[in-house]
Order: sequence, then C-alpha cells, then structure tokens
Amino acid sequence: MNHHSVTTFAAFHVLLGWLLPIAHAQMPAKALPVPTVPGKALPQPGGPIRVVRSFSARGIETVVLRAEDAEQATVKPTPGQEVTVSGAPEGGAPGYHPPFPNWRETPPEQAGLDFEARVYGRTLVISTKAETLFIHHYYHLSDLEVVVPEGVEVVKERRQLSGDPSPELSPPRASRP
Repeated sequence: MNHHSVTTFAAFHVLLGWLLPIAHAQMPAKALPVPTVPGKALPQPGGPIRVVRSFSARGIETVVLRAEDAEQATVKPTPGQEVTVSGAPEGGAPGYHPPFPNWRETPPEQAGLDFEARVYGRTLVISTKAETLFIHHYYHLSDLEVVVPEGVEVVKERRQLSGDPSPELSPPRASRP
C-alpha cells in the first residue's frame, strides 16, 4: 500500500468510529414493556460508581441475566416486588491513538452502560446495554449484583460482546422454537 492508501484507510476507520455512535444515538428509543425506575450511576460508600436499574417483579418466576460477566454475578434474595440489578462500569480504549490531537478516551462512567428488560410470560429477561468490544474499545459492567424477591430463580447467560451496543432481549432459551 502506498502512503495515500494507508492515510485514506486510517481516515475511513476513524470516521466510521465517529459515525457509528452518532447513528445509534439518532435511533428512536424502544419502549420497554417493563416498568422501570430511571437508571442511576450511584457512588457506593468507599467504592466505585455503579449503574443501578430496578424492574417490577410482579408475576415473575424467573429472571434471565445477560451480561459479559453474568456468570460471576451475585444473587441476593430479599422480600419485595422488585428486581434490582447493578454493576460497576469498566473499560476504555487502551492503545487507541487516533491522528486527532483533541480526541479523548471516553471514561466508562460516560459510555452509556445500562440495563434494559423485557417480559416473556413469567420470565423477565435483563440485558446489559452498551457493553462493547470492538478493536481497542472495551466497555463492560463488572461486579454484577442481582437482588430478586425470595423464590425467584436467576439464570445467568454470558453475552458475547461485539461492536453492537444493543441489549440482547430475545426470548429465553427454553421458550425459543
């Protein structure tokens, strides 16, 4: 490749990196069929900031948690009618050095990491949103915690990350055709 081709190729990838997040931001928000409280990034006493989201558990027997670190999630049964899920934002773009002098890496707390949910009968599927692994960019929620009403089963499913920040809210595996 000559110098012009390499420069054009690099500029195209940088432009694509800018346009993809803008395109996703322009998409209309999906209405959630589950009542939620607004997502919060809460500092924990003596600890890191956490993303916290609560969902109604009325009529729910099973919660499916989909996240990259789902298998390590802590489950805490408690009296009540809400499912609360939380995680600590982590990640960044180490090793990414664009040709733009004003480019700054997005801190994980500002990467849009969150949770979304959808109900399928008596099952509540909760998925991370904006967990991303794309070239040098890696953002995820770690130290996951799920608080569920007593008697509600939690199924943990690991998400395979990609450059797509969308939540994975397809039907639970047991009810898929």
